[in-house]
Amino acid sequence: MKSTQYVEEPVFISDKFIYYGDNRINIPAKYLCLVGGRGTRVNHNEKVQNSFIEWLKSNCELGLHGMPKDNPDKNGHKKTFHLASLRSAGLA
Repeated sequence: MKSTQYVEEPVFISDKFIYYGDNRINIPAKYLCLVGGRGTRVNHNEKVQNSFIEWLKSNCELGLHGMPKDNPDKNGHKKTFHLASLRSAGLA
C-alpha cells in the first residue's frame, strides 16, 4: 500500500551545492560544452570537468543564491524552497 502522506517527487540532497536559479551567473566560454538540458546524458572530458570544478571553488560560494526561475507547480505557482529547513540544516 502506497503512503499518501508524502508527494513522490525527485529530491537532490547535498551539503555541498551551488544554486543560482533566477540569479544566474555567466561562466567562461570554455565551459559551455558542459551545459546541457534536463535529461541530457553526457560523457565530458575529465580535464574540462576538473578545471570547471576548480573554477567554481575559486569563484563561487556554496549555497543557495536564487530561487527557481521557471519551475511552476501543477497550479501554475512557482515552487519555492523551504528556506527555514535549509537554514536549520546549515545549507542556506
